[in-house]
Formats: sequence, structure tokens, C-alpha cells
Amino acid sequence: MGDHMTKILVLSHGNLAQELCNACFMIAGEQEFITSICLNEEGLESFETKLTSYFLENKEEPLIILCDLLHGTPYNQVLIKALDLDRLNYQLVSGVNLPMLLALCMALPQEADSFKCLEQAVAEAHKGISINHSIETSC
Repeated sequence: MGDHMTKILVLSHGNLAQELCNACFMIAGEQEFITSICLNEEGLESFETKLTSYFLENKEEPLIILCDLLHGTPYNQVLIKALDLDRLNYQLVSGVNLPMLLALCMALPQEADSFKCLEQAVAEAHKGISINHSIETSC
């Protein structure tokens, strides 16, 4: 593994990011490399301040940033803030779900290649979405 451990930042509208992390920690135990920032009733200014602080504190670290919605405000704020900061090393993913977060949580500490971990986690996210029909339906 390199000098720097990849960190995970989970961003969302409401408190989804915090609760996804709580659920992940309930299953896998506390993970200090995973952080959440929520765009909630505290407002956009508070979210921006927390995001900027996180980026400045972790400027030298590789980051995987998981957002709830593609082109939602948290996602867009990452792109805006990243433009302001030199050398921010990040991978930005939308559509975060619990299987994705758990897969990353379990794989990252053992795997030096964070992109490989991310690809596997996205595959787990897809596998975690299924329809189980209880009765025959016609569309």
C-alpha cells in the first residue's frame, strides 16, 4: 500500500449519508477512514464549510467520494470545490447505497488499488438492486 490510505467521504441530501455510515458501522464496525457530510436543515453554507474543511484536511489523501444523486447539490459542490483546490486526488461516484459502502469498507484496507475496489463496489451496488416478484405481474 502507498503512503496514504484512501479515505471515503459520503455526501447526501438530508441525513442519508450519516445513516448509511451508521448502518455500515453497525455491520462492519467503526471505520475511521469513512466520513459523512449531510446537506440538511443546517443549510448549504454549513455543508460548503464542512466540505471545504474536509478537503483541506485531506488534501494529500486519495479520496473516494460517494454521493446520493448524480448532479445533485452535494455532487455539484464537490466539482465546484475541487476546482478551487490544487492536487485534490478524488474519484466521484453517484448512487451510493449500503452494498457499495460495505464493499468499499471491507476491501479498501486490504487492497492498494482503490480504483479496483471502487469498480467492485459499484458492481456490488448493482447486485444489491433486484426485484423479487411475489405474484405474476403483467406489464
